[in-house]
Amino acid sequence: MKRTIPKSLVQRQEKTRKDTVEMVAQAILVLESQGYNIKIKDLISVTGRSRSVFAKPHIREVLVAVSYTHLRAHETEA
Repeated sequence: MKRTIPKSLVQRQEKTRKDTVEMVAQAILVLESQGYNIKIKDLISVTGRSRSVFAKPHIREVLVAVSYTHLRAHETEA
């Protein structure tokens, strides 16, 4: 028997992803405007999200888009 995910759950997950992406993008803008070298540690303190959030694919896309240097250095080593 194949189980399907309810549409309401899928919609809620998408909304949560979108909200998190916006929160991270805003945190990056705030930190850049204050002259910070952006680090995951700083993003954690500004957003209140856990470190694991920043490993998720939709958040990594945001980090790569703003040229997060630590992430790029890690990707080139691998």
